Amino acid sequence: MISAGRRCLHESLIRVCRIQAPQEFAPQRTTSFILTPAAGLHTHCLPCQPTSLMAASHFAAASAEQYSSEGHMSAVTFHGPRNIKVTKKAKPRLETPGDVIVKVTMSSICGSDMHPYAGRGVALDHGITFGHEYTGFIVAVGDDIQTLKVGDRVASAFSTSCGQCFYCKHALTCRCEKGGRFGWIVDGLGIEGSQAEFVRVPMADSTLIPTPDNVTDKEALLVGDVLPTGWFCASRGEVDRMTQEFPDDATSAAVIGCGPVGLMAILAAQAQGAQKVFALDTVQERLDLAQEFGAVPVHGGDRENALKVIKEGTEGRGVDCALEAVGAQPTIKLAFDLIRMGGM
Repeated sequence: MISAGRRCLHESLIRVCRIQAPQEFAPQRTTSFILTPAAGLHTHCLPCQPTSLMAASHFAAASAEQYSSEGHMSAVTFHGPRNIKVTKKAKPRLETPGDVIVKVTMSSICGSDMHPYAGRGVALDHGITFGHEYTGFIVAVGDDIQTLKVGDRVASAFSTSCGQCFYCKHALTCRCEKGGRFGWIVDGLGIEGSQAEFVRVPMADSTLIPTPDNVTDKEALLVGDVLPTGWFCASRGEVDRMTQEFPDDATSAAVIGCGPVGLMAILAAQAQGAQKVFALDTVQERLDLAQEFGAVPVHGGDRENALKVIKEGTEGRGVDCALEAVGAQPTIKLAFDLIRMGGM
């Protein structure tokens, strides 16, 4: 049984393959980018120059043989609100038979990382490694690992999951009774994050999935969090169903909030058949990106004008579905106002 979280990962990787299947790396070297609010962009270049994804796989296997848990690594660490540092930490070790160690090739910032950084919500332990969006390759495996091996390129969900508990069986892997989110440790309980050179992955067989040879690390980086969220949002909006059941009607969608998840929702809605997608935001740069992705940009700061534009673009009805990617009461209210009668 593939849980919803792993289904989203698989579907997203398949979608990435369909969008683009490059055979060569554009860069001269495999590069890992660690993005942090305070320290800016730190680039760690691996000592090799693979010319293709296949060469990168061979490089991963060769590098994995050299792994030792002795010594230290660089990591992006949390030391309180607005206090992020790049520090040296002990390299991770296999702690249980279901663990693997992943050499991180790319890691990025999620919007949820910004909450503890800004001092909102739960107070995380100081000194922990941040991050839960990453790709890489396996350098060490525990004795109980069945589906993964050293050298495999992998993508990861933002949280671990056992695949066997009540919630995993009911397709709610993010609520796994044994799982946890990377980079989220409170009172000593949790898992170190992925904005580091290496990360330990518990319950790896049901948490990681292999990255296809025709998907780059940069593409796969979207798979663990941002792209599946946008894809799932469009799926919940039943874009695909409406497109198939009413092929003569141009399915329309409105995406409220054009941050990374909203931009992925735009692409997902189009991929699932939406012929007209409206993009609402108050930041012009985001609206410009949404337009590049094929959406109709609508400035969300003028609510009445936004309603007018969308009504005019849908023969007075409103959109078939509204995909809300902000999570604030005013934007949720706006989403309800934009949909037609019987819409999603």
